[in-house]
Amino acid sequence: MRLFRSRATLWTAVFVCAVMVLPAMSLVVSAAYTYQTNLAKIDPAVFASPGLQATTSPSIADTTSPTPQTPTVPAGFSTAIVKFIDLASPAWASRGHDFVVQSLQEVSAQSQDPVVQLVYQRGGTVLHRFWLTNALLVAADDATFRDIAQDPLVERIYPNFAVSLPPEELGNAEPAQGPYEWNIEKVDAPGAWALGITGAGARDCVTDTGVDIRHPDLEGKMFTIDPSDPYYPGGWMEFDSFGNPVSSQPHDSAFHGTHVSGTIAGGSAGGTAIGVAPGVWLMHGLVLPGGGGSFAHVIAGLEW
Repeated sequence: MRLFRSRATLWTAVFVCAVMVLPAMSLVVSAAYTYQTNLAKIDPAVFASPGLQATTSPSIADTTSPTPQTPTVPAGFSTAIVKFIDLASPAWASRGHDFVVQSLQEVSAQSQDPVVQLVYQRGGTVLHRFWLTNALLVAADDATFRDIAQDPLVERIYPNFAVSLPPEELGNAEPAQGPYEWNIEKVDAPGAWALGITGAGARDCVTDTGVDIRHPDLEGKMFTIDPSDPYYPGGWMEFDSFGNPVSSQPHDSAFHGTHVSGTIAGGSAGGTAIGVAPGVWLMHGLVLPGGGGSFAHVIAGLEW
């Protein structure tokens, strides 16, 4: 009888231990599985190369006007875009432009703040915060990126990848027909001009390689809030590869931006009209220095 009671007590103890331990073990296993699953959010390329410092247009060096201090990447850290889930609501559209922008900025700040705090706690750096696409550009070590991936609001982590103009394809230009280039005739821009629709009073912003505002067909068309300022505030901005502003005067780091600007707003200084909206004010964001830039370059330009 005494042996039976001892065995019963032992089995009871085993049962109690199992009841207490198994749920805890289950939680541990589940947490480990979740952790590993979340690591799939990280593009392996994030760990493949160290972070790069910010780059700007190589064609100009402006030392006459102060440029905001660009954060640097700590040695041995990687840089990556941390993309959060889209928290925008389609219902915002009916409230107007300013409400949409303010709402995007608010929800982005709220979702990004915990990750920003984590990055700085680990000795990393936040290189830029984006609200248009709800993303961060951060410099951090591998362990920090793995922990960032555990945030349920983080959707993906990927490199600040390069973007560039498509390869040039040279063709045979169609000859101008009368006072207009062929593209002007193609869209019947003269018909709109005859109705008084030339783009006057509107602003058109191009994000490209820059613009040569000294070109005869573009001279006097760059918007500015201060005509005496050669930096054309409000009408011109250059960005570095982290998406931060660079102090520079309008220039084209290649050729493409001037070409596009001419197609939009060019005049007829060469004898034929080249722009569909010759009365429009031009704005320009340099986001493809030399014909190529980064994801952060482009998003910063779009936000501007």
